[in-house]
Amino acid sequence: MAVLRFLLILLLLLNALALAAWQGWLGQGGVRGEPERVTNQLNPERIELLAPDTLAAARVPTEAPPAPAAPAVVAQAAP
Repeated sequence: MAVLRFLLILLLLLNALALAAWQGWLGQGGVRGEPERVTNQLNPERIELLAPDTLAAARVPTEAPPAPAAPAVVAQAAP
């Protein structure tokens, strides 16, 4: 029974340590985010924000192409 109690306490302490590390309570682990994505971005000046009405107009679906007149013939395998 003492072994189980020891393992339970050890597990709780390890969980508390993992939580502290995850939340950053043990110190700053490094830079968060991905600044290299911004520096590696190609042509960032070409990005433009669209107004909601412009975006809605861009999403209007076009007409689907007409269906073929005859159904496709499926070849059957030889026995």
